[in-house]
Amino acid sequence: MRHTLSTLIAFRSLRQSLAACAVLTLLACSGGSGAGYTSTSMTPAITDVYIGGFENNGTKNVAKIWKNGVAASLTDGTQTGNIYSLAVSGSDIYAAGQESNGTKGIAKVWKNGVATSLTNGIQDAFAQSVVVSGSDVYAVGSESNGTKYVAKVWKNGVATSLTDGSNDAYATAMVVSGSDVYASG
Repeated sequence: MRHTLSTLIAFRSLRQSLAACAVLTLLACSGGSGAGYTSTSMTPAITDVYIGGFENNGTKNVAKIWKNGVAASLTDGTQTGNIYSLAVSGSDIYAAGQESNGTKGIAKVWKNGVATSLTNGIQDAFAQSVVVSGSDVYAVGSESNGTKYVAKVWKNGVATSLTDGSNDAYATAMVVSGSDVYASG
């Protein structure tokens, strides 16, 4: 019997200029049960390593995903882009982050390199984490209301405010279990 296990390891520092996330997809084999079969074993084998972050081109940060050491740019480098989180679901790779429009950050989710804007770019925003559950794609992050940051969750691109905007609030991580969504920040 084969099982796939995905583990998300995130490395992020506000004091460093490099933000990176790594998703390790592990395959493990285990024995089955049947007449006369009494032992089981599990031996993990790393199949793919994904890293999301950015690389500076000399003037701007270019949002990138590295798969097994091979880079793929998600932004073109004309504006700053950052990746803060990755999720792998089957053969699809999702990234959460932001790309600047020149003055404000736009919260985005990329699926296989194709961007979906979660915000309109009128106020500063960013997506910090992405989770895939079935056919639903969730992201958490924050968007400015002009004076304060409002913590938000997006489900399939539709925003729900988690706070009222009277104080700064940030959502930075999430877990989805069935129909329940848990966000922290």
